[in-house]
Amino acid sequence: MKNSAKIVVVNSHPITYFTTLYRYISLHPDIDLHVVYLSDMGLSDAFDTGFNQGIAADFDLLKGYSYEFCGKNYLGLVPGGFFSIRTMEIWKIIRISDADVVWLHGYNYFSYIVAFVAAIFSRKKIFFRCETHGKLKRGKVRKVLRDSLLKFYFKFVDAFLAIGSLNFQYYLSLGVPNEKITLVPYVVDNKHFSSVRFDNLKKLEALEKIEGLDKNLPTVLYCAKFIKRKHPELVLHALQILCERRCPVNVIMAGNGPELQDMRVLADQLELDNIVFLGFVGQSSLPKLYAMCDLFVHPSEDEPWGLVINEVMAGGMPVLLARDLGCAADLLIEGVNGFTLPELSANCLADHIALMLADPKKLVRMGMESRAIMECWNHEKCLKGIVKALKDSGIIKTEI
Repeated sequence: MKNSAKIVVVNSHPITYFTTLYRYISLHPDIDLHVVYLSDMGLSDAFDTGFNQGIAADFDLLKGYSYEFCGKNYLGLVPGGFFSIRTMEIWKIIRISDADVVWLHGYNYFSYIVAFVAAIFSRKKIFFRCETHGKLKRGKVRKVLRDSLLKFYFKFVDAFLAIGSLNFQYYLSLGVPNEKITLVPYVVDNKHFSSVRFDNLKKLEALEKIEGLDKNLPTVLYCAKFIKRKHPELVLHALQILCERRCPVNVIMAGNGPELQDMRVLADQLELDNIVFLGFVGQSSLPKLYAMCDLFVHPSEDEPWGLVINEVMAGGMPVLLARDLGCAADLLIEGVNGFTLPELSANCLADHIALMLADPKKLVRMGMESRAIMECWNHEKCLKGIVKALKDSGIIKTEI
């Protein structure tokens, strides 16, 4: 054993939430982190089917850590199904690397499996991190087959980096020993998302600039991809119910996706007032958006985590979440910084929005609690988990 570590991370493409973590880890003098990307999506305007448009980062995703792009076809490569990334060059990179650890993000691309096998043949330690948890909806046959394969796959993994408590329990359910699992939580750049704070006057000024909103009403935010499982239609129907109850609110719908145009049509059909569709909002503009809103709603199902929840909580917003959301078990304290929805229906959503907005002072306190929770859910916690995994795997002898 030694007291320094070299880690090679294999990832599909630069992802905002991961790159901030890579920068943080790279600051540690005794950890040599190098990231291998298989696609440049996120840097280019490659078409993202989830957002239904070309998405390019609005700030530098490659700054502050060591990286390389692998293969001849990484330019414009769009990650999709299992065989969408077949970069065989990753085999050689892993085989000739002097890294102690190969850190893999899941098993959903062919090249990840190639890297996994290369790490085994190179006798390198394998660290594994994925989003899956036991509450996700999967067909029975598919689940049995997948779990059987994973039980075999997991025998070769040296450390499991759990993103949260549900993910931790998922590994245990597949027979992974408790001592092989360490918490390396899903986090965002809390400092960035808490960088804008509005008093009441500034909030009114910001709302006044958005045509279609009433600055004197509380503002509810939906910010997600417009896809069926995230149920943007429930927000529109809930707004209609609130209007019928003479409990008017502003609703901001931020994001893009295949369901966006249908939601615009539905809003017109329901003759909704005080609602705006902002389209896709870049990371640099999100802190201001969060600062001007009073309540965040996320009626999504089959959600592995929901990193937007980290963002809005760091921005000081109370949250109203679907019950089985992956992050809810760790980030939501019922009645303290928000509530979970006992069912995914427009009436249930409307009832809880009305309940939370009825006490503006309590709503502000809930937002403060959200920010306090996120202060403890941070990059430092991730680094501690990685160091523990390095020590438990026999790579280092003391905590570095």
